Amino acid sequence: MILEGTLTGFPCDNKSWQGVEVWGGDGSQYPIGGVSAQGRLDTRSGAVISNALTAVKLYGPTSNEAGGQIFSTGTTFINNEMAVEFASFSNFWPYATSQQGQPRNYFGRFTDCNFITDNSYALSTPFEVFIAMTDVNGIRFLGCDFINSQGLTASNIEAYGWGIRASESGFTVDARCTGNTYPCNSFDRGHFVGLGYGVQITNANEIRPYTIKQIDFEDCYIGLYNNGVSNATLLNNNFMLGNLPHASASNGDQIGVILEMGLAGFTLQENNFVGVVGNATHTAGTICRDLGEFNNEIRRNNYSDLDIGNLGQGDNATSPLEGDERGLTYLCNNNSATIDDFAVGGLFGVNRIRQSQGVSEEIAGQIVYSASGNRFTPIGTGEFVNDGQAIRYYFNNQVEEILGSTTGSIETEIADENTCTVIYCEPPCKTDEEIALEKANYYENKTRHTTAKTEQQAAEDSGDTALAESKGKEASYYQQQMDQEAYMVVLHTVHDTLQFNEDTLAVWVENLNVFSMDITWALRQQSAGNYHAAQAALDRITKRTDLDRQDQKDLGDMPLLMEALRGRAPHEVASRHFKDLEELAIDPHSFTGNIAKNILRNHGYYFPPIYHFPQAKIGHTIEGLSSTSVAERATFKVFPNPNKGQLTVEWQPADELATTGQLTIRDLSGRPIRENSVLAYGQQFIDLKDQPAGVYFYQFEIPEHDPIVGKIIIQ
Repeated sequence: MILEGTLTGFPCDNKSWQGVEVWGGDGSQYPIGGVSAQGRLDTRSGAVISNALTAVKLYGPTSNEAGGQIFSTGTTFINNEMAVEFASFSNFWPYATSQQGQPRNYFGRFTDCNFITDNSYALSTPFEVFIAMTDVNGIRFLGCDFINSQGLTASNIEAYGWGIRASESGFTVDARCTGNTYPCNSFDRGHFVGLGYGVQITNANEIRPYTIKQIDFEDCYIGLYNNGVSNATLLNNNFMLGNLPHASASNGDQIGVILEMGLAGFTLQENNFVGVVGNATHTAGTICRDLGEFNNEIRRNNYSDLDIGNLGQGDNATSPLEGDERGLTYLCNNNSATIDDFAVGGLFGVNRIRQSQGVSEEIAGQIVYSASGNRFTPIGTGEFVNDGQAIRYYFNNQVEEILGSTTGSIETEIADENTCTVIYCEPPCKTDEEIALEKANYYENKTRHTTAKTEQQAAEDSGDTALAESKGKEASYYQQQMDQEAYMVVLHTVHDTLQFNEDTLAVWVENLNVFSMDITWALRQQSAGNYHAAQAALDRITKRTDLDRQDQKDLGDMPLLMEALRGRAPHEVASRHFKDLEELAIDPHSFTGNIAKNILRNHGYYFPPIYHFPQAKIGHTIEGLSSTSVAERATFKVFPNPNKGQLTVEWQPADELATTGQLTIRDLSGRPIRENSVLAYGQQFIDLKDQPAGVYFYQFEIPEHDPIVGKIIIQ
């Protein structure tokens, strides 16, 4: 079917137009003898589909007949409850060649399309999602906009809908090239605006990659929510944080990226997280929760005018008692005008990131660390606030990397400069020969790692603590190299649909040496009906020597997941298992409990992300941002804020003996522009009309009390 005009309907007697169904069928999406097994919809520039329950349903008559093909260019999908729905389908190469049976990407592409819901929305059921994907791979969105401008005042963020909601799926969201050169130097960026979730991607048992690149997220409660999905590539995106469709829906929280639960590698680089003037109460650029033991990195991103740049919560690293040092590291990120550049902690239980925050390298047989390379806000409540387990932070004091205010268990050490070169991989970034070299390097480093561990144990047995510590550093260094090499092989294996090999993927998932990935692999085999392979994978997990108490509990819960997924994909799990899955889902730190959540999400359940802004550290009221307790913060007011350069401050001290405080206002460089004494129980006018529009910091100091800080916005 080719659509060049408009397809629409008008609700009548609570009945709505169903939309277009593109029926699927068994077999490949490639034509055999000139005939395809599925239907195909081509929508051309200027086409419109509106006012439908599901504008385009790519299966039919039931979801078992999936694989309907779609190619849309310049099309508008407006005021539909759901714009496009993909049901589970695996495409493959059907022809009699050496690649017969190899997986291929789904035949689905959207170029320069607009997905819109606005105040003309007329359906009796609320808007839900623009794109819903279940168990598909390779869908592409180029230069598309996803915009909700309904003007709702709902009190829950899911009411504002999803731009893309995907489970067990791989896809690409990218800008559209508008130039005529290669490589392209002119782009039409995509946008996600006014949504509860710009993109949500969850996973229970698959290993599929996704890419989001050169996209702008504006006025979304959560830009990207990634739960349990490794191998993401997130590059050159802009997250505008500070303004929400309605502040009460999320307690005023707004977050750029949330990464949760057991991730074994991703690329998150060259992104901008920018605070803007608006009604948001708390803003955070990136939140990482319970990512597990893998050596993940947040690297070369820009964070400005936020409450928190990076927030690490839950278990994002190995315990210092578990042997090799692995976990989440923050490298080469730039912060400006952010209250807390980095914060760790705030959740009940374990909160930690990698113990050594720096870049390790081997020089003349010794493991040494260079600096982390992060740049910090000139002033703020805490450049690095660590309420979790102790860390060692490496920094260079000869460049703009001065680490000023720190809180909690942080040992600092001066190190050589980190030049922070661009080193990200946008797959496929390596040739077959380079991947072969990655494999060879992995096994060489594995041998070195084994030797270092043996020598570490011997040193500990002989009481030579200095040698044991040195060999421990060696082992951790080689493990980090192995992590990078194994991740690179897995990343290219899952992206390579021409030469994909299941056995290769199995070997390198095991080489990742990550508990969550081993669990995922066992469940993947169980769903596929490979029961012996699933049990073998489970048996390998039980033999791991690094299992902590939470891991042991998760292993004890595996029989429930294995039974629920026996020969079934997550979206096919029978309802009789829901009660057991609901009980598993209660534990917020359980990886198997998280998988249970993601299975239930396939069946209409809603679970919000889990995070907690450290209220003792930051808060946002109409008066501004504060670093102290809510009670203390409420006694010092700055109003109006934002303002035109004229403002009033009012201080009512909690301590009745306090009579005078000192107010200092600084610009973004940290230069003081005003210093005033403020008397208790009164109001004081301050004139800043001689200052240009922008963001300024204030610090109000009271004798024998923690300072109160915040920001002033001059418009």
